[in-house]
Amino acid sequence: MLRSVVTHNLPHFALVNLKFLLYYIHFTKEASEISTAVNMLKVTLRKMADGGVHDHIFGGFHRYSVDKKWHVPHFEKMLYDQAQLAEVYALFHAVNHEQLDASTVRDILAYVEERLLSTVGGFFSSEDAESPLEPGAENQEGTFYCWKYHEVVELLAEKIGECAVSIADVFLHHYSITADGNIPSNLDPHGYLGGKNILICLTDIEQTAKLFGLPVSVASDALEKGRQILKASRKTFPRPSLDTKIITAWNGLMISGYAVAARLLNDPSYLETALKTAEFLLHHCYSETSLELQRLCYVDDTCKIIESSQNTNGFAEDYVSVIAAFLDLYESSYDDRWISLANRLQDKMDALFYDPDSGSYFINRAVNDSCMLRVQDENDGATPSVNSLAALNLARLYNILGNEALRSKLERLLKFFGAEMSTTPFAVPLMTCALMLFLKPAKQVCTVT
Repeated sequence: MLRSVVTHNLPHFALVNLKFLLYYIHFTKEASEISTAVNMLKVTLRKMADGGVHDHIFGGFHRYSVDKKWHVPHFEKMLYDQAQLAEVYALFHAVNHEQLDASTVRDILAYVEERLLSTVGGFFSSEDAESPLEPGAENQEGTFYCWKYHEVVELLAEKIGECAVSIADVFLHHYSITADGNIPSNLDPHGYLGGKNILICLTDIEQTAKLFGLPVSVASDALEKGRQILKASRKTFPRPSLDTKIITAWNGLMISGYAVAARLLNDPSYLETALKTAEFLLHHCYSETSLELQRLCYVDDTCKIIESSQNTNGFAEDYVSVIAAFLDLYESSYDDRWISLANRLQDKMDALFYDPDSGSYFINRAVNDSCMLRVQDENDGATPSVNSLAALNLARLYNILGNEALRSKLERLLKFFGAEMSTTPFAVPLMTCALMLFLKPAKQVCTVT
């Protein structure tokens, strides 16, 4: 039975347990449980999309919220968050069929393409939280993303049509902007955010339109125009810096985000981006000779790939993420090449990271006799654990290929984590997704020619 957990004022992360709820909706037969899971997802995803953790001006999501209302974020933006949230919102759109979820997917991917996509292909790792007010000044967290009341009033003074209402009037109300700022002082330990506002929606567009006597479409257009004006006004500000490492695992997650969005939003351009990124990884982070992945690649200031003879070998995290990406590409394109590559990488992962004693996976390889410690991760966190995603990959590969060796490995892995799934399932939500897929395999459609 599903139940909610109160987290009080602990930081709120966009955890992978959201994906568990999506799997559970398709697994359970109880109508009341389905309704509960849908409601949990709807409330959480709406609060996140409306909250300050969502960047309403530049798009995408910040790393986490420091309060329980998703209001005040840590302003860093991580590639892996954009990837996983794009996938979750797309999957929920397929369940709930509401345009807001599809719009959130498009918002995330527009930010990713504008800010994190390198000109040579592949996605950068993150955008920093800090930036100066002007060149040479001290870096401060949130400077680029927070707004003073008078800024908004001056920039959005234009009247809406022939009425007396200005864009600023509608904008200030809809995004809870106040003259004194809307950020509680106890959530601003460095004192950088005093008198400033983080955009957050505590009302919906219908209520805002009604308050000002406007048609919903007019109020919506005014908010969109306001967002574009504020975005343009920041062009003179130094922007937070980028971490330009191109990490294989995180790019794998981003490929999955694009591939799932392409399939569920019926947008071929997203599939094109996913395919280009996959080809980038195969060209720069994969060896056709050894069939092994590299951990990352670097670009220089001109966005050219820096070739290095000292590239770091890929970790198990890189393998599971890329295998999942290739499975998502197969499900979105039905190109057999991707299932073949996924299966080949799974074989290589088994050779490098599999622990035959436990049936689980190490996160690092045994390079030589001097490697004294090999580690296994057990819990899902900001990203899926190696073993959870490996279990899900094995379940998906088995459903497609019907290879009994895959099923055997999956069973051993699930049994190894059986006690943890029974006692603390919230620690391994993606492992429980694999269990659900094992117990209730996906439907297969066979074509006979």
